Amino acid sequence: MATIREVAREAGVSIATVSRILNMDDTLSVSVETKRRVFRVAEELKYVKKNSRKTVPGTGKRQSIGIVNKLDFDRELEDVYFMTVRLAVEERLTDLGYRIIHINPNSGSVYEGEGRMDGCVVIGRLDDDELEKVTGDCRKVVVVDNRFLRNDVDYVGVDLSMSIEYVMDYLYNNGHRKIAIIADKTPEELAGEKEKLDARIRGYIGYMHEKGIFDEKYFIKVPCFSNVHAYNALSDKLKNGIVPTAVISCNDSMANGAYKAIVQAGYKVGEDISVVGFNDQSTAEYMVPSLTTVRLPMKNIGYEAAELINQQLNDERDYKKVVLLKTDLIIRESSGECKEEK
Repeated sequence: MATIREVAREAGVSIATVSRILNMDDTLSVSVETKRRVFRVAEELKYVKKNSRKTVPGTGKRQSIGIVNKLDFDRELEDVYFMTVRLAVEERLTDLGYRIIHINPNSGSVYEGEGRMDGCVVIGRLDDDELEKVTGDCRKVVVVDNRFLRNDVDYVGVDLSMSIEYVMDYLYNNGHRKIAIIADKTPEELAGEKEKLDARIRGYIGYMHEKGIFDEKYFIKVPCFSNVHAYNALSDKLKNGIVPTAVISCNDSMANGAYKAIVQAGYKVGEDISVVGFNDQSTAEYMVPSLTTVRLPMKNIGYEAAELINQQLNDERDYKKVVLLKTDLIIRESSGECKEEK
């Protein structure tokens, strides 16, 4: 098992830098490539923090928790929400003394160790078949930020229904009626899967219908949440004369792509077209103009997930828990009053 000193030497940075990167220190100013290198080296060397060992009672065998995550490092760096949550889960579980097994459901590969898991934390959007595949006979499961509904697992996330209502009220009260959303599905595609629909999309659709302003042309569909896809999709809309007065991006990375599309089309962010993101990642405040966004308690989501799986393994309870954390709308320069004449 590698030490933090070995990770620092292999990555070519200081021990302090490794520590701050692995702990997602938002105040650290280093390049994305440096972060990527440190994470990869830590993964390759199987670095974990020193801790007491959590063992199965009566056996002396160390308890193992599987962390299931569909995203690879490059995708995580594009959407730091999932990386921050994952690292927080790992930090807390390591402190508690558990052995961590990393699983990618796309390949079914186990990156550290083998054998049956005592518990499983699933991060991200897996369907029921994928969940069954990676958890196997593991009955202690916590799901983080997923769209499917199951009553046999603990769940932790944020109240996205309330979050999107805050955003919609804010935009509507500022005179916006042509409100677009960057999403990975259209209402038609998800008509038969409403229970799996992202709460932000469901809330957006409901709000727009309630106000009598729903128009499907303001759905900006992307194949996945990335800044490149957001840029391409919004650029196509603008080139075809579909110009919203406000754009809701389901993460801050896609807001970057939206900024570029808006500026290249000859519009001004925050004046001609308002932009609102989700996550409040560390760069949001320093975008030009600074990004209005919904602040999600990413680290706390991870800590709560770790606490839930720890409870399942150590406490006797015959019920499952759903934990929803509060969000905040952080208003900055990228949004404001609608300037379009009614």
